[in-house]
Amino acid sequence: MFSIGLLGPHPVTGEVPGERERLRGIVELAVLTEEMGMDVFAIGEHHDGPYVTSAPTVILGHVAARTTRLRLSTAVTVLTTLDPVRVAEDFATLSHLSDGRVDLMIGKGVSWRTFPLFGRDPGDQDELLAENHRLLRTLWRREDVDWSGRFRTPLHQVTTIPRPYGPPPVIWHGAVRSATTARTAARFGEPLFLNNVFGPMEHFGALADHYRSAWAEHGRDPEDAVLGAGGQLHVARRSQDAVKRFRPYHSQLLAARGAVPAPGTLEREMAATTLTVGSPQQVVEAVLGFRERYGHQRQLFALDMPGMPYAEVREQLELLGGEVIPALRREVGPAPGADAKAMGTPTGTGR
Repeated sequence: MFSIGLLGPHPVTGEVPGERERLRGIVELAVLTEEMGMDVFAIGEHHDGPYVTSAPTVILGHVAARTTRLRLSTAVTVLTTLDPVRVAEDFATLSHLSDGRVDLMIGKGVSWRTFPLFGRDPGDQDELLAENHRLLRTLWRREDVDWSGRFRTPLHQVTTIPRPYGPPPVIWHGAVRSATTARTAARFGEPLFLNNVFGPMEHFGALADHYRSAWAEHGRDPEDAVLGAGGQLHVARRSQDAVKRFRPYHSQLLAARGAVPAPGTLEREMAATTLTVGSPQQVVEAVLGFRERYGHQRQLFALDMPGMPYAEVREQLELLGGEVIPALRREVGPAPGADAKAMGTPTGTGR
């Protein structure tokens, strides 16, 4: 599961949870994710409204204290606007507090307003991400680092503390549009995440193909490439109930983007994207279909829509844990806790 922490009214009642309630709901979602037998929980990062997830490492630290097995990740950390020294320290600390259960997913971010907030120019986002990624890798892998780059003051004999707990956290690369992101992930032997909550499956399928091709160009076996994929989920015992309950949430999202919901829009998106609304069996079939197209090892679903009551969230997670996850395990194998590749640790050597 993952959450972006969007804050808003319930589409029918108009009731709006407060920031405290929303944040605590995210933590409870994570705890239930572990209780229901799932493997990974991720938090998005946003620094403008209407989100409550500006500090994902703080949230994940609280989740770490309430879980024992769950893998913790971001989706994504906006590395274009953050200081790599601070990121190296934060996530190394989290790796100790979670006994090494932490990943880091990096990306450019989706809001141009974040850049001036941190004194950055959105026109530099590609160069910022590339430079900060290289520095972060270096800080986690070396001590007494000397560094000079375009976007920050030079470093001389710097060793970030604490050092990571065990191997450095796995760095995933979140991609929405950019083939450059896929090539960068392949170059460094790191996983790619198809951040496709509502995007067309074929667009992201092409990104997956591009990633594997670039992976092979760097002398690696394409079978060792590690991929993840996102998606929006709403599940109910009966498919017609799932569609009926989700439609107001979907309409509200479209309205927030300035679109007028047309008849059949939800059904068309369900057919063309990874938006999954239906019964437990339909969710199983959908995930297996995504896996056939992408060949990915990690599936993250967003479930907690703005204004969604906690009882509705819990009901869906119980269906996932009771019916969907066991069925998927039967189809694709056991939980990947003992499988480094499936958990996102590539076997290739990063350069």
